[in-house]
Amino acid sequence: MKIEPYYEGMPEPDEFTIRGKEVIDLDWGGKLVFYNCIVGGVIDSRFIPSILKGVMEKMEEGPITGSYVRDVRVLVHDGKMHPVDSNDI
Repeated sequence: MKIEPYYEGMPEPDEFTIRGKEVIDLDWGGKLVFYNCIVGGVIDSRFIPSILKGVMEKMEEGPITGSYVRDVRVLVHDGKMHPVDSNDI
């Protein structure tokens, strides 16, 4: 994953092929812009909602201080999975 600050009017990323984009208005203010940039099936598309859910959970609890995270852009571009042993958890 590539995680970076987000601001309105930010240009689209050009370092990865974008397969999908979701803009989420957060309950606590700000936005999460989530990009699916997986190429070649290294991560099955059925796992993308679980990845998004995990990102949202971490944004809600905060990385260090327990405060909300807002205005972030996340690009999921690579990973590993096993066709039999991997699951959405």
